[in-house]
Amino acid sequence: MPSEQPDSSSALPSAPIGFFDSGVGGLSVLDTVFHHLRDESYLYLADTQHMPYGERDPQEIVRLAASCLTWLVSQHQVKMLVVACNTASVCLPAMLERPEYQALKTLPIINPITPTCRWVAEGPYRRVGVIATMATVLSKQYVERIQAANPKIEVQQVACELLATFIEHGKTHKPLFQSILEEYLAPLIEWEMDALILGCTHYSHIGQEIRSQLPDSVDILDPADFIAHEIKQQLKCQGSSSVAEDHVQAITFRVTGEPNEFEQVSDELPMKNITVDIVQAAVVPLILPETPNTD
Repeated sequence: MPSEQPDSSSALPSAPIGFFDSGVGGLSVLDTVFHHLRDESYLYLADTQHMPYGERDPQEIVRLAASCLTWLVSQHQVKMLVVACNTASVCLPAMLERPEYQALKTLPIINPITPTCRWVAEGPYRRVGVIATMATVLSKQYVERIQAANPKIEVQQVACELLATFIEHGKTHKPLFQSILEEYLAPLIEWEMDALILGCTHYSHIGQEIRSQLPDSVDILDPADFIAHEIKQQLKCQGSSSVAEDHVQAITFRVTGEPNEFEQVSDELPMKNITVDIVQAAVVPLILPETPNTD
């Protein structure tokens, strides 16, 4: 991977928006964003070789995520980064403090947590549940950010360690998956939450399954909607919309592991707006830098 990176602040308006996730989870975000911004081009990178992220050490998550984001910037000069992964998002502050990743700060970086917490804090809710990976839950970012903005809101989290893996491998129709999902949601239902944040973008793909197990009074809050709004606002502020007569909209997919399973699972996901063929996915041989020894 090149040691020097271009000044990405000079990216052309027609440059793609870079999406990053550990797997297929972020496709739910891309699907929603594409619905609102069809004149943009997108490059989606999934680190399927190292999925799932939720059970990894924070230092390792920083190394993996930063390598993927650096690749998007250095190799494709994207004009914006969308970290469509809650687990990687909780590590963003630590990542951006590291001198070797300073070039990433030249770009707007959108993540699921910031706009979701902002919206929830201004909303009508008093008891908000969060389902997420273990790494996201342990970070307490949803709890701390929401309560810092609105101390009247109670927040309770549940770590759903197995859900992302079931979704990534297309096994959400198995009876075991249904029973595990029910077990994860039970304490939040008993707590009588009035809203549920999907704290992992993978969970958007099982929205119907989650809805079927919740009381009608519980609102499901999908960060994909808040990310789409955030991207629109960023593009408007920067005047970097790619709308032009000669602009050709495109969505390109890249994966760090075997693309066949990514393609197969993607074809089965309940996406409404992405109609391009996921077969464009191809293996990207990323060279991951060594994590500095901080001992």
